[in-house]
Amino acid sequence: MLVRRTVIVKPKQYGKFKHFVRDNVRKCIFVYNELINFYLTDRKFRNYKKELKRLIQNNGDKSRIVNLKTLLDNYSFTRMSKRNLYKYFKMLKETNAFLQDVPSVFLNSVFRRAMRTIENFKNKKTKNIKIKKKYSKFSITFTQCKIEHLDIRGRHGKVFIPKFGFINVRGFRKNLQIQKLHEVIVTLHSDGLIMISLSVTAKRNPRPFKYKDILGIDLNASNVLATSKGQIYPKLDLKSLESQITEIQQELAKYRKVRNKKRYKQRLRHKLVRLWRKVRNKRKKYQYQITQGLLEYEVIVIEDLKIKEMVSNNKLRTKQDPSFIYYAKRTNKSFLENTPGKLVEILTYKREETGTYIQKVNPVNTSRRCYECRYVDERNRNGHKFKCLRCGHEEHADINAARNIRKLGIDALGYKVAA
Repeated sequence: MLVRRTVIVKPKQYGKFKHFVRDNVRKCIFVYNELINFYLTDRKFRNYKKELKRLIQNNGDKSRIVNLKTLLDNYSFTRMSKRNLYKYFKMLKETNAFLQDVPSVFLNSVFRRAMRTIENFKNKKTKNIKIKKKYSKFSITFTQCKIEHLDIRGRHGKVFIPKFGFINVRGFRKNLQIQKLHEVIVTLHSDGLIMISLSVTAKRNPRPFKYKDILGIDLNASNVLATSKGQIYPKLDLKSLESQITEIQQELAKYRKVRNKKRYKQRLRHKLVRLWRKVRNKRKKYQYQITQGLLEYEVIVIEDLKIKEMVSNNKLRTKQDPSFIYYAKRTNKSFLENTPGKLVEILTYKREETGTYIQKVNPVNTSRRCYECRYVDERNRNGHKFKCLRCGHEEHADINAARNIRKLGIDALGYKVAA
C-alpha cells in the first residue's frame, strides 16, 4: 500500500550546513518582508482612495480631504498584481548586492511563500499578515532533491539539497520503504535548531484491525479521552517542565525594560523555545501511542467538536457573568492543552493503514444523558461522578458519555450491534 507521509529527520553534519542555512535564511526573511510590505502599502493606498471618494460624496471633513489628496499626489505606488510583485522581486535581486550570493532556489521559494500568504489573506483564510523578525522561525522548500544510501535498520541516509550537495541525516522510521521524494522543507528555528521535513510516498504494509466492534470516544478537558470500553487516558504529567517555563518567563519579565543584558535575555528565550518544543513533542508522542491502540477497532465514533466556538462561547459568557471567568480560563487551558483537533487529525490519516471507519456525531447532551434509561438532566453529572436521578445508574461521567457517543454512532450508521 502506497501512502504519502512527512518524515522529519535531523542533519548530522551540523557545522557547514547550519552556516549555509542561517546566512541564506536571514537574507530570505528580508526579501519576504519587502514583498509583504509591497502588498500592504498598495492596500493602504487603496483604502485611502476609497476613503477620499466616500468623503467627497458625503461632504465630509475638508481638511481630511486635502490631506488625502496631497498624500495620493506626492506618493507614487505600483498597483498590486502577481506580475508587478514579480517585477519588484527581480528589482530587489538586482539592486541589493548581498542577494546575489543567495541561491535562486531559496529566493524562488520565498516568492512562492509570499504569494501564498497574500492569497490566503485575500481569501480570508488568515486574519492578518505578520512581518517576520530577524531571528524568527522560517522554512524554505526545495523540489529538486533526492535520497541516497538509505539504511533502513540504522535509520540513516543522505539527502541531496540544491546548491549545497549531499548531507547525512538521521531519524528515518524503521522499515520505511520510500518510493518517491516530492519535496524537502528545511526549517530554521529561532534558537538555531535545523529540522528537515521530507514529503515522500512510502510503501507500508497494511495492519488490519483486530476487533470487529464499534468504539465510542469522549474527548474532554480533565483527561485526554475516555472510551466506551471503560478505558481512561489521563493527561501527561509535565509539571517539572511547566515550572521551568514559568521560572524563565518570570526572569524575562524582570529584564523586559532593561536595555543591558541582551545576550542573557536571548539565552533565556532560546531556552524557553527548547522547553516548549520538548512539551509539544512529548504530547505528540503520547497522542501517537494512544491512537495506536484505538485503531484496532473496525469503527470509531467521535464527537464533532467545534473547538473555536466552544472557546469563544466561554469568553462571551464571562462578559455576561464575570464570576465565570476563573472556570472559563481553567477549562479552556486544560482542553486546549490536550489538543483534541490534533488527535482527530492523527486518527484520520492513520486509519488508511488499518481500514478503520471514523464516524462523527453531534455531542449535544452526551455528558448529561444516562446510558441505561436515556434520561437527560443537568443534575445527573457532578464533576467526574454520574448518577441518574431516574434509575440510579452510577458510572464515571466520561465513560458514560463515551457510551452515549457509541450509541449515537450505531444509530447514525444503522448497525445492529449488541449493547
